Amino acid sequence: MKYETIYLDIELTEAKKRISEQNLNLRARTTETGVGYYSNAGLHLATLSPAPSSAPGVTQLRYRTVIVGSHHIHARTTAKRIRDALEDYRASSI
Repeated sequence: MKYETIYLDIELTEAKKRISEQNLNLRARTTETGVGYYSNAGLHLATLSPAPSSAPGVTQLRYRTVIVGSHHIHARTTAKRIRDALEDYRASSI
């Protein structure tokens, strides 16, 4: 599995709202460190969490980019749609 990380200029609660507005049919699991997004089959797709203090932006999105196996194509596409829902809030790099 391969993941990419981007930083966002949007608060975590607002980012969660933007993802939920996309109607992606996801399961969200909130923990003390952030929110994990999973497909209905249980595949981990993405995680939202507070960005490290050294990173640009206030929220970190780690999303899945590669999923081995043709039966996981839907999961990869959905993970990209999570990222796309937050693209307008991507932080400028330092």
